Amino acid sequence: MCRDGSSVFRAADEIVPVKIVDVQEWFAREAVGEVALMKINIEGGEYELLERMLDTGLVRQVRDIQVQFHNLWSDSEARMEGILFRLAATHEPTWQYSFVWENWTRK
Repeated sequence: MCRDGSSVFRAADEIVPVKIVDVQEWFAREAVGEVALMKINIEGGEYELLERMLDTGLVRQVRDIQVQFHNLWSDSEARMEGILFRLAATHEPTWQYSFVWENWTRK
């Protein structure tokens, strides 16, 4: 565990096994319709999650997305900007504090 912020992308003193599932498969299995608010703070996993949701169109099912992007890699900023560019097709920012928190509302 990494004290106040665990992540599958950082080294830790203690390792805890986790099961990672595909978001599209989970939405289908759980018959998820519209999501009012999705709050994403997953210590680096937000990139893969949002990219998958954009690729599959699942972002259209989410009214508000609150996300905390983490600056963990040299390409974090470019990757975040790419996600936000794509997200702007379906959502608009209501507030943004880069690498802190931001909220996007469906158009």
